[in-house]
Amino acid sequence: MARDLGVNEGTLGNWVNKARAEREGRGELSEADYEELKRLRAENAELRMERDVLIGLVEGGPGTVVANVW
Repeated sequence: MARDLGVNEGTLGNWVNKARAEREGRGELSEADYEELKRLRAENAELRMERDVLIGLVEGGPGTVVANVW
């Protein structure tokens, strides 16, 4: 195939290796990245729940007990 393209076999091999490496960089997450994403999603869910509780306290929604701490 390199001969058909008019390039050296080594050059074509380098191009193929570079293209594969670039594709892999955009592909699946590494195990470490996947674990971090999982941890961040869990943290995000917890922060959203805490935010919703605080909003409920500020708004004084149904069943909300508002206490002055000062």
